[in-house]
Amino acid sequence: MSNTTGFYGDYIQAVSDSDLTLCPASEFGSSTESYCIYEAFSLGSVPVVEEDVAVDNCGGDPLLLLKQHNAPFILVESLDDELGDVIANESRMNLQEKIARRATVVNWYANFRHHMASQFTRVLKAHINH
Repeated sequence: MSNTTGFYGDYIQAVSDSDLTLCPASEFGSSTESYCIYEAFSLGSVPVVEEDVAVDNCGGDPLLLLKQHNAPFILVESLDDELGDVIANESRMNLQEKIARRATVVNWYANFRHHMASQFTRVLKAHINH
């Protein structure tokens, strides 16, 4: 097993064990939307997404699709400024609420993936038939 594989396994375990996953805006000029968000959804962890539209090079909201589908994520303008409030809100939830939220996140993501796959198939078929 390589170090990369070991690190990835540790990362997946850490996200699986976490009720929240921090998804900071990139310092490298890429989009706010990242794999981190989808990895968290798939493992039942709520992404805490730092919104930084200034880094979006496409001119639109990189989180628009997730927002349109009512994704169960926490959106903050600044992790530095708002993380304390996020953690305070988290600490007020009991275990049953956190378990229910994890199930909601996993179910939402499964439905979202199914919807996106169906939509992709419809568009593809429409273009093939023309």
